[in-house]
Amino acid sequence: MAGSVWERKDGRFGAEFRYKAGGLTKTLTTTKATREAADAWPAGKEADRAAGQLSTGSQTVRDYLEEWLKDAVEPSVSHRTHEKRAWAVRLHIAPALGRVRLPDLDARAILRGTRDGWSCLATPPRRYSPAWGPGRTS
Repeated sequence: MAGSVWERKDGRFGAEFRYKAGGLTKTLTTTKATREAADAWPAGKEADRAAGQLSTGSQTVRDYLEEWLKDAVEPSVSHRTHEKRAWAVRLHIAPALGRVRLPDLDARAILRGTRDGWSCLATPPRRYSPAWGPGRTS
């Protein structure tokens, strides 16, 4: 949408990017050391928006986490780590918070999710030792 760059009093450069999301105007700002970096930043955010990497306002936590697992986690970690994170999302986070829209995600929504079914946070984790074998706990 729109971007602007300005010089700050400390000699660094501020950059701003505005875009529409869910009927609202969102503003992202940053500070860069050089004018060139500040000039390039709004164009990079526009490319992110065009690629669907900035929230549209209607994206749910479940949708965001599925994209995150596919685009950010899977290429950068081992297969087993990806499986563990996907398992945590599928069994714990998505059932409690999956239908919450990203703009509505706040501490209240997380507490409500914890109280209404995110029981994994209400109980301490079980200890596991490979010497005990799978499925055995302390």
